[in-house]
Amino acid sequence: MNHPWTTGLDRDQWTDKHTGLLCLAVRGPLGAWCGYVAVPTGHPWHGLAFHDLPRIDVHKGVNYAADGDEDITSGAGQPDGRWWIGFSCDHIGDLVPASYERMGELAQVMCEDTYRDLGYVRREINALAEAVRDAAVEAAR
Repeated sequence: MNHPWTTGLDRDQWTDKHTGLLCLAVRGPLGAWCGYVAVPTGHPWHGLAFHDLPRIDVHKGVNYAADGDEDITSGAGQPDGRWWIGFSCDHIGDLVPASYERMGELAQVMCEDTYRDLGYVRREINALAEAVRDAAVEAAR
C-alpha cells in the first residue's frame, strides 16, 4: 500500500520570502517531519534552550533549539553562528510512519492519528519564521 510518507523528499530547505530567514524541514528517523528556522546571531532568542523560549504557536510548540553544528542541519549549507529552533510532528495525535508500519493491518482500523505532510510542516515553519521575525522587531523597539 502506498502511503504519503513513502514518496517524495526527506529534506527541504528554503528562505522564507516574508522574513528572509532560512527554513528547514527534515523527515526524522521514524518518518515524521520536523521543522526548523535558523535564528540569526544577535536575535534575542539566539542561544536560548527551547524551554526558555516564549510560547510559540506552531505544531504542539517548539521542542528543539541547538546550534548549526548539530547533526540535524548537516547538508544545510548553513554557516556557523546560526541557532536553530524547531518542532516535531511525532506527538500524541500525530501519525508516526514507523509506528503505523509496525501496527500492520490493525493501523487501518484503529489509527485515528493524522499524518503531517510536508505542506503542513512548511506552513508551520513559515509561521515559526514569522514569530522569530516578530520577536526581533519587538526587541528593537
